[in-house]
Amino acid sequence: MPLYLPPELIENIIDQINDGKTQAACSLTCRAWAPIAQSIYFRNLHLGSSSDEVTRFLEMIHGSPHIALLPRSIILFIESDRMSGVDDGTYLAQLAPLLTNLLRLSICELSSSSPSVRRIAKALFPSLRELHFTGCTAELHIISSFFQSHPTLRTLSFCGGGVTSKINQDQDLLPLRQLQHFDVSCWTDFPLSLLVPLLVNSAGPLAPIERLELVNLSGGDAASVCTLISGLRHILRVLRINPLWLQSKYGGTSISLNLLPWDDWIVDFIKCVPLEHLSALRELIIAHIAFGTRRLLWVTLLLQKVQTTGTVETIRFQMSFFKTTNIQGLDWDTIKTILMAMPCLRVVEFELHGGDPTSKMKPIVQGKLEGIERKCILRVSGQ
Repeated sequence: MPLYLPPELIENIIDQINDGKTQAACSLTCRAWAPIAQSIYFRNLHLGSSSDEVTRFLEMIHGSPHIALLPRSIILFIESDRMSGVDDGTYLAQLAPLLTNLLRLSICELSSSSPSVRRIAKALFPSLRELHFTGCTAELHIISSFFQSHPTLRTLSFCGGGVTSKINQDQDLLPLRQLQHFDVSCWTDFPLSLLVPLLVNSAGPLAPIERLELVNLSGGDAASVCTLISGLRHILRVLRINPLWLQSKYGGTSISLNLLPWDDWIVDFIKCVPLEHLSALRELIIAHIAFGTRRLLWVTLLLQKVQTTGTVETIRFQMSFFKTTNIQGLDWDTIKTILMAMPCLRVVEFELHGGDPTSKMKPIVQGKLEGIERKCILRVSGQ
C-alpha cells in the first residue's frame, strides 16, 4: 500500500526547502506533489529586468496560464540602461496584468549609476498592495502616479536610495491617499521633506497611515518627523522605536524611528518630536535596544513622553546583546515607576536577541520589575 501524506504535510515539507532547484525537483516527484511544489516555487520570485528574462517568464505563462496565479511577491532587479537587452518597461507592462494575485513588488537596483526606476510606470498590477525600493532612486511624480493607478496599494518603503523631484513634473502631485504603511530605512540622507506634503498638511492626514517606520535618520530630519507625527497624531495606533538599523519589519501597525544610541542628539530629537500627542496610541515597541557601556537615557525619556497619552495598552522591548554585565544600561526603577503609572497598560513583553541565554536573563528581568504582575501580564521570551 503506497504511503499517503496529507497535502498540508507535503506543503510544510517543501516549504522548509530554501533551494529553488530542489523545490523545482519536488514538482517532478509525483502528481500529488506537482501543484504544491509549483505554488511554493513561484510564490516568491526573483526576476531580472532584462528583456530575455521577462519574456521567458511570459512564454512560460502562455504555455501554462495557471502559473500567473501563483506569484505573491516578486523582487525585480533593475539593471543599468547601458547594458544590452534591458527591458524598457514594455515587457513588464505585458506581464503585470497577468499577475492577478501579486501582492508585493520589490525593486532592487544593481548599479548605483542606473537612472530612476521609471520602467515600472507602464506596469499595472491588479492586486498590488506593497511597493518596496531597495537601492533605488525613484522620481516623485512616478511614485504619485503609480499610487493613482494602483488603488489597492497600501505600503511604500525605501531601503537605501532616495527620491528625486523635478519641478516641471512635480507641480501637480496628488497625495498618496490610500497609503497605510510608510517605511524609510536609509543609510544616507533621505529627502523626507519631499514626501511629507503627499502624506499630511496643516489640516491633518492626507493618507491614513497607521504604520510609519523611519530608520537611520539624522538630526536634521527632526522638523520633517515633527510635521509627520503632528499630522498623523489621531490615527497612529502602534509606535515602534528602532535604535538599530537591524530591525524586524512588518510586525503590525507601527511607527519606527531608528536612533543610534551613541549619538548625543537623540535625547533632543525625542524631546522635539510630539509623541505625547499620539492620542490613538495603543502599543509601543522599542525594538533592538543595544546594550553597551552607556546608559540608555533616551528609553526612559521616550516612556515618559508616551505615558502622557494615557492610552497605551501594550509595551514590547526587543533587546539585543542583553547580558548580566550590561543590565544597568536601563534605569529600571524609573521604568518600573512609569509602567505602574500607565492607566491602560495590560501587557509588558521582553524579547531577548543575542547575549546571555533567556533562561539566565528571565529571572533578572522579573526581579527588576518585581510586583508589576499585579498590574499587567509580564512576558519574557528569547530567539
